[in-house]
Amino acid sequence: KALSTNWFDNTVSRIDAGTKAVLGEYIAGASPAHVTSDYAGANWYATIEGSNYIQAFKQTTMARGATATIGGYGPHGIWYANGKLVTTNSMDSTFSIVNASQMTHLATIDLKPGGNYPLGASANSTATLGAAGNCLSANVSIIDLVNNVKIRDIPVPGSCAVQVPFTPDNQYIVAAN
Repeated sequence: KALSTNWFDNTVSRIDAGTKAVLGEYIAGASPAHVTSDYAGANWYATIEGSNYIQAFKQTTMARGATATIGGYGPHGIWYANGKLVTTNSMDSTFSIVNASQMTHLATIDLKPGGNYPLGASANSTATLGAAGNCLSANVSIIDLVNNVKIRDIPVPGSCAVQVPFTPDNQYIVAAN
């Protein structure tokens, strides 16, 4: 199964990945932006950009699970790694960290100065480093997920850094712009 957010709505769509058939639409919240999985097949997590929270869904039943209120506003990009969720908060240029199993807010890091209008979020596989693709400042912020601080901003040639996944070996970050 797959889950797709319907950004200019308040729903998410569950899709059969084999047949591409929509299996149902479910209320998520105002402007669901991105979705990630816990990779165990138990939960999906969607950012609700018109708010300050992340919504969990049970993958098997699509029952709404807990919400995690974050310390920022406008959560957009989201990533799951090693029990943590990270999200970029576009409306106030912050980056939030959440304990995924308890859906509790751990920290919010201000990406300014230097990190403006973050869209993409990611974390390395051990959940020790995070990344935020900053659209308006054309850079990637690197975040220490252990000490909850921004380490630095790395310029990206061109404009609008968006998705910023780590490579599988955790050695590099790929930035779409």
